[in-house]
Amino acid sequence: MEEMKKKAVLFDFDGTIMDTNDLINRSWRYTFEQISGNVPSDEVIYSTYGEILEDTMRDFFGGTDEDIQKHIEIYRSYHKKHFDEDIHLFPGIKELLSDLKDRGYTVALVTSRLAQTTYKGLDDFGIREMFDALVTADDTDIHKPQPEPALAALRKIGMKPGEAVMLGDTWMDMECARRAGVTPVLAGWSEAYKYSKEKVMGKPEYTVHKPAEFLDLLDKLNGGEN
Repeated sequence: MEEMKKKAVLFDFDGTIMDTNDLINRSWRYTFEQISGNVPSDEVIYSTYGEILEDTMRDFFGGTDEDIQKHIEIYRSYHKKHFDEDIHLFPGIKELLSDLKDRGYTVALVTSRLAQTTYKGLDDFGIREMFDALVTADDTDIHKPQPEPALAALRKIGMKPGEAVMLGDTWMDMECARRAGVTPVLAGWSEAYKYSKEKVMGKPEYTVHKPAEFLDLLDKLNGGEN
């Protein structure tokens, strides 16, 4: 059966288009300092990137639902306070988005981040209008690594799974794409995947180390067509 031409790209937010690594790391370190005083290694913190915050809080601290919400508030208060100063677009991302639009690709965002900070980050760097659809943690009750977030984005843009590629930086992105029938591509410029469950989930078939390489991969997947 002939492969479908790739017409759409689904992007993750944290660690893929936006460098939030330091902000997330420091938010977790602050949270541990406030709750237990025992801060884990960077490796442990990075291994949780991409997870739903509530789930990670339960894994780290346990406790009642009320405890978890208090812990989340500690994390988010620090995160919000330092958000503007500690996030940056990865080099080449804005150019990649522009090139994709120029080539006629449909572009969507699929993130486990809440809508408020997602929209703020996109607006602050002037790239929100480059996306044809946005799917955040507020848009679905089922999250990565389940396929529903990717499938929700595909429904919004009217594409079939075989017509899409998903670019992300964690094993959760890769598994979400696989389960949705979307081609997964690892963004090799992030820190998170180095410490993720790669050994359990298996390496993705495709990895790009710079945003510009992604265009070449799309050409390859489409049989050399631009």
